[in-house]
Amino acid sequence: MGKRNVRIHQAVLANRLSELNGKIAHVILKDGTTFSGEVTKASLDGIVLVDCNAKWTQIRSHTHQIPLEKVEEVIYDLIAAY
Repeated sequence: MGKRNVRIHQAVLANRLSELNGKIAHVILKDGTTFSGEVTKASLDGIVLVDCNAKWTQIRSHTHQIPLEKVEEVIYDLIAAY
């Protein structure tokens, strides 16, 4: 199975928020900062992202609340059918 990157640019992000819930994604801000993790909530208020740590680590996950106006792009993987 192959993977494809799905890139959602800021201009269409508000219309595609529903497809982000539960996905592992990279959120790139306008200042170049990148957050990676599982999207637990995506709404017009913003994106809530929880860091994904390896199961064997004892490191606490951090929650990031990111306002939509700061987001430049969101990228997530889609598993291809072949």
